[in-house]
Amino acid sequence: MSLAEWSSSADAVLLFDPKEPHSFISGRWNTETNPDLAFAKVTGNEPLPVRRILDRFPRSQHRPSLITIPSLVQPTEGKPVRRWNFRKANWPDYGRAINTAAEFLPVPSACNINEAYEAYCQVLLDAAKKHVPRGVRKNYVPCWDVECEELLHAHNEAKSNSERAAAATELMTRLNTKRRERWTETVESIDFTHSSRRAWQTINKLTGKASKPTPCPITADAIAAQLISNGRFPNADKGFTRKTTSEVNDLRRAPRC
Repeated sequence: MSLAEWSSSADAVLLFDPKEPHSFISGRWNTETNPDLAFAKVTGNEPLPVRRILDRFPRSQHRPSLITIPSLVQPTEGKPVRRWNFRKANWPDYGRAINTAAEFLPVPSACNINEAYEAYCQVLLDAAKKHVPRGVRKNYVPCWDVECEELLHAHNEAKSNSERAAAATELMTRLNTKRRERWTETVESIDFTHSSRRAWQTINKLTGKASKPTPCPITADAIAAQLISNGRFPNADKGFTRKTTSEVNDLRRAPRC
């Protein structure tokens, strides 16, 4: 198959990004062009290769091209905030731990209501630390499970393009299905009957808006004090100030023509 026939096929794409610099700089005409073209064949749900133009080689007018193939599934960068993972919690053991520790709680009364409340909260936290995972995931894929891991392993170990494309399609289909189910579950769990707090939290997460505005750490008094401080000279020449003021007053009192 010739290059023209190969590049005109349905699964062949031209790798070009207008934001990248030009691949050739003519030293004679002082122009920049893109004579170096790169094509790629993509099958199924395979990720599209990425082409980057590097810096010029010494004593050369060409810029080399670096073509990389990204991973099939791109991880999501998480925030450095520790959270409870209630989906992976061991709720039966959690309930049994609370029932066992509740037998040793003090009997609440008017005298020790605060101590009884703090002891009960401590029991809940101790049981949660043992049976509910908690931590920070720096890079994760939403809705990832064991079956997705097996499909990704099959994709990486595939020996033919057809097997690799079939595994990629099945993996992306499962991820899309799981994410659609997660979205449906989230929307159905929102109820405005009793409280709209969870609904607004979900909307703020989707729009990227903070739930509470961050107060300015600098007060108005501090700004006014800084302005006054900027208007004062640390080592002012008082003699020069008196002389300048006297000359200005003499000019103001001088008779006019």
